[in-house]
Amino acid sequence: MDKQPLKTTFSRWRYWTRFHLPNLIYLLILIVVAAGSYWWIKKDSETEKPAKEHHPELADAFTSGMQINRTGKNGAVEYVVTAKEVVHFGDKNAELKEVTVAATPIGQPTSTARADTATWSDETHVIDLKGHVVMNRLATPETAPLELTTEAMTIGLYSNIASSDDAFVLTRGQHDSVKGRRFSYDYASRDLMMGGNTGERISAVLQNIKNDPTK
Repeated sequence: MDKQPLKTTFSRWRYWTRFHLPNLIYLLILIVVAAGSYWWIKKDSETEKPAKEHHPELADAFTSGMQINRTGKNGAVEYVVTAKEVVHFGDKNAELKEVTVAATPIGQPTSTARADTATWSDETHVIDLKGHVVMNRLATPETAPLELTTEAMTIGLYSNIASSDDAFVLTRGQHDSVKGRRFSYDYASRDLMMGGNTGERISAVLQNIKNDPTK
């Protein structure tokens, strides 16, 4: 009669250690792992600096007045770019106002292009001039001064080519004028090509301004 309670107590202990103790140990392990993971993540988040957000459409720099001197890829042409106002954007493009691009080829007369606005891409080394673009080339002992007006023109700082697909008026000296669409001017060689590929050439009109009664 005295041994029955002892046997019952021993059976309950065995049952608890067999079924409940492993669950308790497993729960403690989960708590330790969760606490360690939380500490590790928190440590990394505190030491890691937040990445700077990239907004290419927003301006990240501004200046009033600018002059940049640089040369083309082969060094044959030296460029001096001036602007009254410059706004740089996160996509590496700069918007310029009241722009002047002076190109001085070695052994050739200086050509100066002026425009109301321009977009400078430092990635492609191209300046897109817009809004009443006027390009002037100084006279030489052999050639008369040249003036070309258009609404848009692209200057490749590495290709040394000024070009446009828009209509233009080319004036040479005080007498001759050429009107047309699409041109390409090589600063280094002074070659001026009007029109595109075969079948797309323009029919330029040569006018004698001196004999024009409207002038």
